[in-house]
Amino acid sequence: MDTSDLDIAFSPSLTTPTPPQGTTPFANHETEGWYDPTNLPSNTTMIWRAERRVKNGVYYGNWIISRI
Repeated sequence: MDTSDLDIAFSPSLTTPTPPQGTTPFANHETEGWYDPTNLPSNTTMIWRAERRVKNGVYYGNWIISRI
């Protein structure tokens, strides 16, 4: 779920994944194993959530990684 204030991604990794890379809000991080909630692979359980604050198109702070 991406909003004007947050960029959120999910990962099915069994171990703690590295945070998404780059500084472009709402970028496609699928090559890193992170998926946008609107484009999750079917039949895959997501285990991790990453979120980062975005303001006026600029990231603020670090990604917060949580096991869900």
